[in-house]
Amino acid sequence: MGEQARMKKSIELGGVYPHLQEIIKTFILKSLTAISTFLFGLCVARFGEVEEAGRFFYVVATICFLGTVVRLGLDQYIVRTVSALHGHSKSEDISAIYSNGLLTLILLLSPLALWAVFYDEPVVHISNASLVLIVFLYAAIYFHSFFFQAVRILFWYQVFQGLGASSTFLFISTFIYLILGNVGFGLFLNAYLISHAAILALAVVMWARTGCGLRFKTLKLPQSFKMIKDAVVWLPPMLMFIVFGWFGQIMLGIFSSDSEVALYSISIQVSMLIYLIPMSINAYSMPNYAKYLHQEGGENLRKFFSFVVLVSFSFTLPLALLVLYFSDFLLAMFGHNYSDASNIVRILVISQIFNVIGSSSFSLLVILGHHKAVTIASLSAVVFIFITTVFTIPILNGEKVGLAYAGGMTIYSFISLYFVFAYFSKCRYEQLQSAVN
Repeated sequence: MGEQARMKKSIELGGVYPHLQEIIKTFILKSLTAISTFLFGLCVARFGEVEEAGRFFYVVATICFLGTVVRLGLDQYIVRTVSALHGHSKSEDISAIYSNGLLTLILLLSPLALWAVFYDEPVVHISNASLVLIVFLYAAIYFHSFFFQAVRILFWYQVFQGLGASSTFLFISTFIYLILGNVGFGLFLNAYLISHAAILALAVVMWARTGCGLRFKTLKLPQSFKMIKDAVVWLPPMLMFIVFGWFGQIMLGIFSSDSEVALYSISIQVSMLIYLIPMSINAYSMPNYAKYLHQEGGENLRKFFSFVVLVSFSFTLPLALLVLYFSDFLLAMFGHNYSDASNIVRILVISQIFNVIGSSSFSLLVILGHHKAVTIASLSAVVFIFITTVFTIPILNGEKVGLAYAGGMTIYSFISLYFVFAYFSKCRYEQLQSAVN
């Protein structure tokens, strides 16, 4: 079927073809990721005691926190630069970014490695050397995932976004549980380490098969320093994702109890069920934002963005209502010890509804390169969450952290949406001026 015939059969959005089959494919992959993440929490909750689960979630949150920090803003840099190069027969340039990106990642990890050598007292429930090792594995896997997203191989992007490691962890933990009848903190940690090592090996192999793999002749230290310089610009959004994702568990682990960490962690995983469709669409839409920006007109970009937000919100709201109604049932799946988390789940679900708007707007601002707008939205949310959490430390619990999270999510969503509207208004004004002239 020719392109014109296919366009006629598509949903009419002013000439913008939304590629529904790609969204459906991404949705299926994201569904598998969401299910594996949900089962990850279910496995930890059912196979171990609440305090053991809380300790493990605290360590995992610290690993994810540090693993995102050491990547700095490389994620955004990779998606923006490689997406622009993909499809233009520039595999050598992509290879150079990959090779120097790995070198950059090692450079960013080196201070953490030195700290582990010279600082003896553990900061979490494991040795600092073990912590740094798992942080490296985590950071390197996600580093690869963004390359696969940029070249639009969404299957492997999803595998390396958590699906692969979570599934492997589930397999190993279930196997141990069937043999021993119980899984403690140490066994959970070993399963986590082995699963990430296996998935990183798979990531390297699969990237080599794309034809854009590692080429040592492209390794240049000045290029790595340039990557670090460019990535620093995108540190604020990374800081926001760090705070949204793991700040609550870390604060609860330090100032509250392991059981509160467990309750809050499970609540996050339940609430993330409603974010399934926005995650699916954003994974598909980010590289396509770059395509519309470079190859299409500003009006088509606006219509594509409107389509993304409309579909995300239309499917998310009914799902959110279902999760709110069946929250007690969902928590009961994790065990009777988690029934007290129902209020936390409700708070987080409502915040995820706002995130539907914010995530689409934020993704577009990143692709547009509007780092000032991204910085304002990110830091506003981070400052609100940080101040709210710090002032409630004497009475800190999962509900207080959830309320801080919801407030920060709302702030970042509406600020991001404001800057997107400002961008499209500017585009329409410039088009009008051009037509008049």
